[in-house]
Amino acid sequence: MKKQACLSLYLCLMFSHIAISQEWNLEKCLSFAYLNNKEILVDSKNLTLIELDRKMTFSKLLPELAFDANIDHYWEIPIQAYPGEIFGGEPGTTVTVPVGTSWTSNYGLTANLNLVSVDTWKTIKMYSLKKQAVQSSTKSLKKLLKKNVTIAYYSMQLQDKNRKIALERFEKYKLIHELILKQFNQGIIDKIAFNHSISILSELEENLKNKEADFQKSSLDLKFWIGFPLKKTLTIPALEVIPAFLPSDFDVSMLPDYDKEKSKIELEKQKHRIDKSSFYPKLSLVANYKKSGFGDDFEELQQTESQFSSGFLGLRLSIPLVSVKNIHNVKKQSVAIDKSELEFEKYKEEREKTFLTNTIEMNNIIKAIEYGKKQLRLSEENENLSLEKIEKGIINITELKTIQEEFLDAQDRLSLAQLEYLKLYVKQNYLQNYN
Repeated sequence: MKKQACLSLYLCLMFSHIAISQEWNLEKCLSFAYLNNKEILVDSKNLTLIELDRKMTFSKLLPELAFDANIDHYWEIPIQAYPGEIFGGEPGTTVTVPVGTSWTSNYGLTANLNLVSVDTWKTIKMYSLKKQAVQSSTKSLKKLLKKNVTIAYYSMQLQDKNRKIALERFEKYKLIHELILKQFNQGIIDKIAFNHSISILSELEENLKNKEADFQKSSLDLKFWIGFPLKKTLTIPALEVIPAFLPSDFDVSMLPDYDKEKSKIELEKQKHRIDKSSFYPKLSLVANYKKSGFGDDFEELQQTESQFSSGFLGLRLSIPLVSVKNIHNVKKQSVAIDKSELEFEKYKEEREKTFLTNTIEMNNIIKAIEYGKKQLRLSEENENLSLEKIEKGIINITELKTIQEEFLDAQDRLSLAQLEYLKLYVKQNYLQNYN
């Protein structure tokens, strides 16, 4: 039995390791993020709380039934003083009369049912709007999380590509350096040229270390956003093609948090309706049945002839007449509605400005990428021509060093432009909910 348990544990650990080590595409990263994001989990709890509040408010419309019982023993019976002339005495005198017995008891049922309660119904409606607002908030949060995860995902892919290029260049130049070493040993080149070659190799090695560090940081960033164990290895596929952006007109209704922002206005309006309902009448049905008992001792209290019953059924109507506080609440809530509507208009204008700004920057970066590709092709061509010279025994280390520096600079500029393009690409998709 123990062997089977150990085997099961081993298989679980093995499969969990395989699951973590295999490649994660973007869809898998997003699914993992949605399941582990703390804010999304908090929103789900908020929905539960709102539903419980709604049920509690709705319960005010249901009948309420209460049972009351009490038994009291008076070691001193209460008395009431009356003017003496009532009982035929002299004016100015008083007569004390006991008002009770040593033992009293009461028990009975009380029922209440709200027939008309406008504010309760409107409060129930408000909880439904709150629920919709939280659902809109969760939807917006998922879109924002998708934006951040996608940016981190593309960044990690690009940094992985950069470190592979840096490794290829380092390994490639190691072969060139070996050729230069042979020529140095043969006396074809001097020590100065050889030291320049060592300097180039060191710069390429340093570039490789920097690209590896950039990759590790981007990997950590992606793991953070999806809620992946930070110390575990996360493997994603290579960046095959940079996605193309298709420009379109701005549509305000497609904003990721449009419903969330609009729901704020609806909530303020519903609060206004609730405040206004404080001026409406309230009607309720009440009923009561009670039995009371009196006696000078406990045994007498228990006798049937010492017990008396009473009951009633009635309506209770409450009509508010004047409430300065409620009047100010209604006015205040009217201002709150105006404020929320202005904030909504401001929100739409800001998002449209962001969209148009991103579009301008996107067009500019696309041009920068095309220019960067041309510069990189020229650097590669110059490098190949320089290597051909070296293979023929024509050594110009200064020229080679300059070409290497130009290539690294062109590669960094292109990589930076591509990263900025990918960020803007994701941001535009986020703003207009393209996918």
